[in-house]
Amino acid sequence: MAEEPTSRESRIAALEAELERREHDIAMLKETALAVGSELDLDTVLQLVVDRARELIDAETVLIPLLNPDCDEYTYRAGSGANAEEIVGQSLPLDFGVCGWVWKHKRPWWRGVLEELSPQEKTRWEKEAGTLILVPLIGREHFLGGIAGLNKRGGGDFTQRDLDVLTLFAGQVAIAIENAMAMQKVREAQQAAEEYQGRLQMLNNRLAMANQELEFLSLYDPLTRLPNRSLLRDRLQGQMAMAGPSEAVAVLLIDLDHFQDVNDSLGHDEGDQLIKAVAARFAGLTRPIDTLGRIGGDEFLCILPNTGTEAAIRMAHKLQQSLKQPVTLGGQDVTTTASVGIAIYPDHGDSVTALLKHADAAMYVAKQNRNDVRLYDTSYDTFATGRLALLSDLQAALQHQEFQLYYQPKLAPASGTLVGFEALARWPHKARGFVPSEMFITAMEQTGLIYDFSLWVIETAARRCSLWRR
Repeated sequence: MAEEPTSRESRIAALEAELERREHDIAMLKETALAVGSELDLDTVLQLVVDRARELIDAETVLIPLLNPDCDEYTYRAGSGANAEEIVGQSLPLDFGVCGWVWKHKRPWWRGVLEELSPQEKTRWEKEAGTLILVPLIGREHFLGGIAGLNKRGGGDFTQRDLDVLTLFAGQVAIAIENAMAMQKVREAQQAAEEYQGRLQMLNNRLAMANQELEFLSLYDPLTRLPNRSLLRDRLQGQMAMAGPSEAVAVLLIDLDHFQDVNDSLGHDEGDQLIKAVAARFAGLTRPIDTLGRIGGDEFLCILPNTGTEAAIRMAHKLQQSLKQPVTLGGQDVTTTASVGIAIYPDHGDSVTALLKHADAAMYVAKQNRNDVRLYDTSYDTFATGRLALLSDLQAALQHQEFQLYYQPKLAPASGTLVGFEALARWPHKARGFVPSEMFITAMEQTGLIYDFSLWVIETAARRCSLWRR
């Protein structure tokens, strides 16, 4: 019996519609393959895939879950459609939901799978079967994740055609996703390398700065930023080596008078401020060829190339004159003076050690009068020898507690009532006898021994006071 024309036309129309749909699918697959194949940014590739997949299978929502490197959970990395923004970024255990089933079986999930399941599994998955399709993304090296479609637009179930086209689509884009993931790892590695390089550069810079600081501290005084003893000796050695047969090099050793009084009355911070102020005034008087440095404590050294005796003495007086203007410390105007010892190369020595020793001897003599200037003379050697011996004996006396305290009572003038005692320090030297207090106190002030001595005085007087009260 011949087929009715209407029936034939319907079949032809249906075939034409199917052909048109397949041509559309093929065109979309080619277009998508070209788009994702030329893109290496992972987020861009994933978004392209979900947008095209949603159009291919006509789903309300399409998501891409990707496995983490440990393959123990998956994360929704991209989405398109209804509620996608709420889901993207969430992570779930791999054994949770349909994703775990797909990963375990390495095959797609759709409604048709229900017929292959056991009755128990069929009951478990039946609620999700019609509203979900998920095909695996399998790369060249390992399982990547999947493409999931949720809810057919307009209602109904996902079909065999949806499964076929989405499976074909997943096969095309899996390699592009894998390439983009590899490129992301390369970028992350590059970024990590750049960050490491940056940290390494920062550490190298810090190390270089630390080395510079260490080098500076080894050659310069940290308080005044002037050359220290080590650099001063080197500079003096260099000036002596460069001096011609008729050229002299003057060495001025400057010691501030009564500096310890400032520390005792105003504190060490204010004492440091005084040292810095003095250093600035001295530096303002030197020439570019001169070297001004701080030896330590309250002592400065000035090296003057091409400078004879008269010019050196004039310079010493200029340094003293610069101190006449008071320095404001802690709200108080403080005036200090300086004693200066001078030694001239080559007249007073042909070595750094000899010149410094003779300048020190001259300064020691100047110190006896305070605010004095003395040019080295051989007669000062006895003072220098005696000073060195005195300093050595002072250190031993402190160590063995050879000092004694004598207590002088203090009476109220009106009533004659005893109100206290004044402790007077005495040093009974085993060879010199009683050494004058002004001599050993001054020596201790110049060498820093005064701190330990003061502590001994306070502790001894306090113990005596405690005994009297008993």
